[in-house]
Amino acid sequence: MNKNTKNILFFGAIAVGMLLLFQKQVKNVIALTTQKLAEIMAVLRGYTKDQATRAFQAGTALKNKGLSNQQIGWVMAQIAFETGHYKNKSSINDNNLSGIKYFGQKNATPGTPAPKNEGTAPYARFATIDDWANDYLRIMKTVGKFRPLEATDSTEFVKRLKANGYFGGDLNTYIAGVNSLVKFYKPFIELL
Repeated sequence: MNKNTKNILFFGAIAVGMLLLFQKQVKNVIALTTQKLAEIMAVLRGYTKDQATRAFQAGTALKNKGLSNQQIGWVMAQIAFETGHYKNKSSINDNNLSGIKYFGQKNATPGTPAPKNEGTAPYARFATIDDWANDYLRIMKTVGKFRPLEATDSTEFVKRLKANGYFGGDLNTYIAGVNSLVKFYKPFIELL
């Protein structure tokens, strides 16, 4: 066997070994992901796989944007309260978990038509949940006089949303709904 053949066999063996090691690592990651999903589904009792997936995507996107676990809890509770736990059409079809309307904003296109009682603007359609999170945080940080994410607790968060005109209904009903969901999401957020 000449030197070139030995080198080819040597590097081929290394490549095969690396592929086997990589395959094992991929299996480990899949096992961890499956375990994480099982834990999430256990915490989100009553959620379908699609609802749990959207909740996980939302929580992960918000965490990646630098929100604290407390803030993520407020936002996820508010979104769940408004969307019927990620079941509305815009949440499903448009990657728009919080019912953001389309007004030509960056990284969005016109999406699902809004109900007639919400005006003529359609919901925004986002290519990804990450794009939605960027726009949601832009709104929370720049639209209106009050900054909901600067609140000290979920009740103040809802009061600031109301003061900015984010929702029309009864303040106390909204506070009670969001606060009950903050408790529901707490174990889930700790898994993120």
